[in-house]
Amino acid sequence: MIRVGKRGTALLLSLLLLWTALPFATVTTVAAEEPLPYLAYVPIDNRPVGVDRVKYAAAAAGFDVQMPDEVLYRTLLDGQGTNPNGTGHGDGQGIMTWLETMEANGCDLYIIHLDQLLSGGLVGSRDPDNTSGGANAEECALLGRLAAITDKKKANGEYENRVCLIDTVMRLASTGGYKGLELPEYNAFRAYAEKDRKLFPVSVADVADWDGAVGYIDTVYANYNVAPDGSTIGYSDVLTADMMQRYHNARRRKLDLLHWLRMYMKNTETTTLIFGIDDASPKVTIQNNELAFIRALLNDYEIYLSPDTDSSGLMALARCVCDHYGVRPTIRVRYFGDMADAAADGFDVGTLRENMRTHVASLQATYADERENTSATADMEVLVLTRIAENHDVRNNGASAAYEQSIRALADRAKANIASDVPTIVVDASNMENFYFSWVKGLPNLQETLLSEVEISKLLGYSNWNTVGNSIGIAMGTGVSRYAYLVATDGDNAAADVAFQQSMTYSFIKDITYNARNKEADFEWQFKYWLKYKAGWNDSNFYAQMIAHDQDYKLDWELCGGERYVNNELEWCMMWGGDPNAYSGCAGQVLNVLMSGDYYTKLGSTVKTADVDTISLSRFRLPWYRLFEVTFDVTISESLLSADRIAPSGQSGEAYAAWLKAKLGASDVTVTAPGGGAFKFVGTGYHVVATVNGRVQSFTAVIRGDVTGDGYANTSDVRRVLEGVLGQKTFTPAEQAAADADGNGEASSSDAREILQASIL
Repeated sequence: MIRVGKRGTALLLSLLLLWTALPFATVTTVAAEEPLPYLAYVPIDNRPVGVDRVKYAAAAAGFDVQMPDEVLYRTLLDGQGTNPNGTGHGDGQGIMTWLETMEANGCDLYIIHLDQLLSGGLVGSRDPDNTSGGANAEECALLGRLAAITDKKKANGEYENRVCLIDTVMRLASTGGYKGLELPEYNAFRAYAEKDRKLFPVSVADVADWDGAVGYIDTVYANYNVAPDGSTIGYSDVLTADMMQRYHNARRRKLDLLHWLRMYMKNTETTTLIFGIDDASPKVTIQNNELAFIRALLNDYEIYLSPDTDSSGLMALARCVCDHYGVRPTIRVRYFGDMADAAADGFDVGTLRENMRTHVASLQATYADERENTSATADMEVLVLTRIAENHDVRNNGASAAYEQSIRALADRAKANIASDVPTIVVDASNMENFYFSWVKGLPNLQETLLSEVEISKLLGYSNWNTVGNSIGIAMGTGVSRYAYLVATDGDNAAADVAFQQSMTYSFIKDITYNARNKEADFEWQFKYWLKYKAGWNDSNFYAQMIAHDQDYKLDWELCGGERYVNNELEWCMMWGGDPNAYSGCAGQVLNVLMSGDYYTKLGSTVKTADVDTISLSRFRLPWYRLFEVTFDVTISESLLSADRIAPSGQSGEAYAAWLKAKLGASDVTVTAPGGGAFKFVGTGYHVVATVNGRVQSFTAVIRGDVTGDGYANTSDVRRVLEGVLGQKTFTPAEQAAADADGNGEASSSDAREILQASIL
C-alpha cells in the first residue's frame, strides 16, 4: 500500500477519469467500493428520453440501473437494418432471459416496459402486422415467466420483489418511417381516430371473469368505427380498407395482452401499473373505450394513466426512488398563466391541473396548489408556465403582455425559492404560438429569463420537451428522484453529484437549446430549417439521401463520412447556431450559465451546495436518424480527474501518489495494488482513494488499451479488440472499457490500430 497524508473515512463510488502512465492510454473508473441500490430497467426502446435521461437521473439519486444490451431493446425504422433477431424490433425472449438472470443474481426492484417485452418496443406495439387473435403462445409464455418474478414470495409470505410495469394505450396515429407509412398516413390515422366514438360503459363486474372481459373487448373491437349516433366513421382515401383492418387489429391485440396479463399476475400489493396514453387528444376518441376497459379490468392494482408515454420510465424511476428512501413529499404546484384548467395541448387528456395531480399521485406524494390544500406545508414546489387565455390573439400586444407577466411572476418565484433553499422544479407548459412572439418577435420568454436571471443550476428539474405531458414527466421524474436522495442520505456521494450535473445539463441543453428552438419554423438557424434546407436531408431521416445515393455508404457505414458530417454540423449548429451574437439560448450560453452557479448536494435539515464543475459536450448525434431523437455526451471534468499525462511507467507508487495529491489538491491519497502486490504503474485493479475538499472519491484504474489486463498494452490486446469487434468473443465490462483506446465511447477497429501504433512506438 502506498499512502500519502491522513487516511480518509468512507470509500464512496465516483465516476472518475485519469490518464495512465503509458503515453497512449487513459484511465477510467469501473468499480464501486460499496453496493448501490440497484434495479433492473427494461426501456421502451433505445431513444435518449428513455435511456440517457434515466441513466443520469438514476445515478443522481444514488441508484445503479442495470439495462440489457441495447441490441435487445433497439428499434430500427425502415431502411435502418435489423437487430440480431432479424427484425427491427427488440428481442422479448432475450429480455426475459436477462430479467431472469437479474432475479437469480438477487435483484428485487424492477421497471419493465411491457411494450418492449411483448412487442419489441413502442413502435412494435403498433405494428400493423399484429393479428387480432389475442395473445399468442409465445406472448403468454413470456407473461407466465414474468409472473414468476412479480409474484415471487419470501418464506414469510411477503412478496419478494417490487415491480413497476409500464404499458401504453395505443396512439391515435401510425408511426412515420415504419412499414412504409409516412406523414400523410400519420395525419390520416390521427384524424380518423380523433372522431367521436360510441361509448360503452363498463364496470368492474362486467370484466370480472374471462368471458366478460372477452365480451367487452369484442364489443370495442366491433365498434372501433362507430360514431355516437351509430353511423360508420369514414376515413381518408390516403388509407385503404386493409390498412384500417390492420390498424384495428393492432389496437385489439393491446387489449388482449392486458387481459392475459391480468390472468397471469396475482400480485396487486407490490406491483404498480403506469399507462402512457400515447399521442392522445382532449376529445372523445378511439381510445376512450380502451381507457374504460383498463380502469375496470385492473382496478385492484395501483394504476395511473397520463399522457406522457415517453417520460414514463422517469416517473417510474422517481416512484422507485421514493419507495426505496421512504420519501413522500408534499408538492405544491403553482401555475403561472390562466390555462391550468384546460387541456395543455392537442396531445393531452384532461386538464393541465388534472395531469399534474396524476403525476404527483403516482409518487404517492401529496398534491397541493393555490386551490387545494392551501394550508399544507410544502416540501418542494413545481412552477408551471401555462398557455395564455384562448380568447387572446397570441400575436397581439395584449397576449404578449399577459405572457410576459406570467414569465415575470414565475421567475420571481423561482428566485425567491432558491434564496430560501426551497427545492424547485420548472415546467414550461406554454404552447407553440407563445414561441412566435418570444423567439421570433424577440419579446421576453421563459428560457431567456431563466438563463439571465435565475440560478438554474439549483433547480432540481426542468423540461420543455415536445408535448406537455412528457415535459411534466421528465421534470418531475428527474427532480423528485434527486430530491428524495438529497433529503434521505448524507449527500456525500461524488458519483451522484457528477450524474446530477450531467442530468441537469442534458435537460437544459436538450429542452432549451434544441427543443425550444425547434418550435418555430420562421427562425433561420432553427435546426429543422438548417438540416432540411442547408444540409439537404428530409424531415424523417437526415441520412436517408446519402444512404440512397452512395453505394459505399450502404456497404460500410463507419468508413463513410456522411453520418459524421451531419453530426459535426449539428454540433456546430447546437453550440453556436450560425451566429453566436444572434443566437440566445445556444449551448455555449447555457453551459456558461450553469458553470457559474452552485447545485444542491444535501437538502433537509442540513443544506449543502457545491460549485458546478467544468462541463463539456461532445458526440452530437441522431440515434434514429431523425430530428426528434438528438443526443450527446456530457462530461463533467473537474471531478473526473482529467490530467494531461501522469509520470512515466515505472515511477514509484510514492511519487505517483504525491503527484496525484498535488494535482487534486487532496488532503489524502491512498493507492493500493491488486492483492497487496508491488505498485508498478497505474493499471487494471489499482485502487485509488482521494479526499478532496472533505469529500472522499475512489476509483479502480483501468488502462485503456490493456484489454487482457496484464498491465501492458501490446499486440495481444490488438488481437483481443479485433476478436470483440468481429464478434468472435464477447467483451466483459472491464474489457469493453479498456478496448475503447481512443475514448469515443465504443470499441472499434480504430482502437486496435491505435493500440498497435502505440506498441510499435
